Amino acid sequence: RWPLGFLALKAAAELGVSVPVIARWAEREALRVPYLHLFLLGFVTLSLIRAAGVTWGPMAERRWGLWVGSVLVLLASLLPLTGLWPAAWRGVWTAWVAAVAALGPVAAAAVSFFDSTASSRAETPVTAP
Repeated sequence: RWPLGFLALKAAAELGVSVPVIARWAEREALRVPYLHLFLLGFVTLSLIRAAGVTWGPMAERRWGLWVGSVLVLLASLLPLTGLWPAAWRGVWTAWVAAVAALGPVAAAAVSFFDSTASSRAETPVTAP
């Protein structure tokens, strides 16, 4: 359901920016980067993880919660980089938070990779020469 939710948000955003006034507002508030991450990370990446689970079995999506959590944290970390965030709360820390949050999906990918290689080694019988 998460990927479909992100796709619905992306569709609503696209419908919104089809109105020139909303498109100008979205551009002024610097919503392009969160919009792209909403679609590419929220929908595409999570859909690929879900498809891997269907194709290769539940081990491929064993860390589903880690994936969804890291995507949500990354999307939340992009909010301070937009004009929606109060100007008084902005600072250099916002870029650092976004950079650190960007490591979340990378960590989820690494954990998923090492889980899958560990399980494939456990399933492969070792034969003596």
